[in-house]
Amino acid sequence: MISQIQDGHMPLHQRLRVRLHLIWCEACTQFERQVRFLRVMMRRYGQ
Repeated sequence: MISQIQDGHMPLHQRLRVRLHLIWCEACTQFERQVRFLRVMMRRYGQ
């Protein structure tokens, strides 16, 4: 779901549910940060 949010392929109500989940779930929050970091690095290196 994290990737779908970052890709913009998720309806608003589902995005809100995931964002609310991220408020209290440290493991998923960390995963979201890692995915975001990897996306930035991939763009930076032209992949």
